[in-house]
Amino acid sequence: MRLLLQLGIVVCRFIKRGPGAIVGLALLLACGVGLASWYRDLPVTEPQTPETLAREYVDLIFTGRYAEAEEYAKVESRTCSRGDCFLDPSLATPIEYPQLVELTVKPRSAERNNESYEVLVRYTLGGRESWGSFTIVKQPQHYPTPGVRTVGGWMIREPWQSQSIIRIDHAFASASVGDLEVYRGHGIGSGRRSYSWESTTVRGYPAMYDLNLTKIADRWLVLMRDRNNQEVDFGDYDSVPFSLGEEMLIEAVMAPEDYDELYVQVERELRACLRGEPSPVCTRQLSGKGEEGAVLTVVTDLRNRPSLDSVTEEDTLPVEVTFPDGRTELVRVKWRYSQDSTGTVSITLETDLPPWEKERRG
Repeated sequence: MRLLLQLGIVVCRFIKRGPGAIVGLALLLACGVGLASWYRDLPVTEPQTPETLAREYVDLIFTGRYAEAEEYAKVESRTCSRGDCFLDPSLATPIEYPQLVELTVKPRSAERNNESYEVLVRYTLGGRESWGSFTIVKQPQHYPTPGVRTVGGWMIREPWQSQSIIRIDHAFASASVGDLEVYRGHGIGSGRRSYSWESTTVRGYPAMYDLNLTKIADRWLVLMRDRNNQEVDFGDYDSVPFSLGEEMLIEAVMAPEDYDELYVQVERELRACLRGEPSPVCTRQLSGKGEEGAVLTVVTDLRNRPSLDSVTEEDTLPVEVTFPDGRTELVRVKWRYSQDSTGTVSITLETDLPPWEKERRG
């Protein structure tokens, strides 16, 4: 602009001399148009505010450019061991990225020269809306942080990470995300209702991943529950999707053929008892009473219960035995799945005897 002003003064002086008036005016006009075009093409410098930094950082995360995001804030703990696992982007690839809904930057205090801002991010992932947050601070003037990318003197205090707590029962041999094993099972057969599962914390940048499952018995179905223990979905799955930030419980439950196998085995053992043969479900009232004409009826069909049956829990099957003379005996058969040293899974049966009867048997 200063150059244009000086040029204008020279041309005006030239015009006053008379003969070059027309030439001078043309020269002034040409220079003005050229300088105006040059000025228009200059890049517009946007203000480098905390919001500018926040939007750059979130855009990198929501488009899966994690290496660039770590130029702003580096993830220090990248371990993946039992109970805690960081989903390293080089080993675990998301199947879906978040979609930004709203980004809000708020000062963390009411001071005029605020040096800390909280960033609230509202986004959708897997058809559900979620929230996340991170903090932006002023870079120290006298002690700058080496290797950290800043915008206008502002920096990300800590990397934005989400975490999920996933509980997986012992009916699964293993679970992995990409090439990262996040769970290794101990097998089943303890019969305890508590501690039949393990909890693992999975953390990383907000995204949706596939959790790959290996069941001890392939025919079992997979049941997913939410943080409120409500059933979400079940089926014959080898993997289930999950979004970082949510909690879920994954159980193996019985398939229709599992109930058929259980009922056949229980009837076989009860009839052996009636014949006087050794049986783990035998009682004094049934032993040797005679199989011929006896009718066995399952009192409560487990398949009709509102909740699916976990294969890691011990349960009871009530069976009524009706003799030809009309007499009846009710037997409660305890059952559970167990796994031997070779990894073979089978159903273990025993009679739910009263304490005095157990004591008498020794």
